[in-house]
Amino acid sequence: MLRVQSLALVGLHAAPPVLEATEAAFLERRTPDAAPGIRGKCSAKVPGCANERVPVHVHGMRQR
Repeated sequence: MLRVQSLALVGLHAAPPVLEATEAAFLERRTPDAAPGIRGKCSAKVPGCANERVPVHVHGMRQR
């Protein structure tokens, strides 16, 4: 959303300080470019990793 705001302000010809602030906010919070590869490696090598990335998932209960 921060990227969309930044691009919209460019189209609206906002003042340069505003443009710089919005671009800086986007760059500070953006997802790293390597994130998909890291997630894929985790899923391939770590049991349960893919399941933990699902927002709503199930943990089976075991009786001791």
